[in-house]
Amino acid sequence: MSNSSSSASSSSFALRRELELWDDVVCYCGELAPILPQWSGVHPGRQYYGCGTYKYRTGGKNCGFFEWANEEMPLRSRIVINRLREQNGDMLREIEALMIVEEKLMEENNLLKEEVQVLQGCKRDLKRAVRLLLCCVIFFVSVMIMSML
Repeated sequence: MSNSSSSASSSSFALRRELELWDDVVCYCGELAPILPQWSGVHPGRQYYGCGTYKYRTGGKNCGFFEWANEEMPLRSRIVINRLREQNGDMLREIEALMIVEEKLMEENNLLKEEVQVLQGCKRDLKRAVRLLLCCVIFFVSVMIMSML
């Protein structure tokens, strides 16, 4: 490993340590093992230590180190967490669907605004035509009255 990537990774490790993503647990590679949450149905939210090289520098290759960081939650807690995760997923899907509907409604609203502008232009043109026609009628009636005199 070059010095630049070594110093970059050690500063990255220092930052993770400051963010409390690391304890003093070391994997079989000799790297600090990050503490990560498990979200499977059996262990929702339970934290574990995994190989320190996983996903960070080797494209997913690792030494296979795995160790639980905390005790297993009671069954009731796991059931509640899994239900809440399902409800959260349902709500996220509903939000996505509503965002699609909102986007379509906004497009339709923009089209309607354009149509309103066109109709307002037609209204102005129609008012001008009515005024012109009224002037013509008044002129014609005036000429008729004058010719009768």
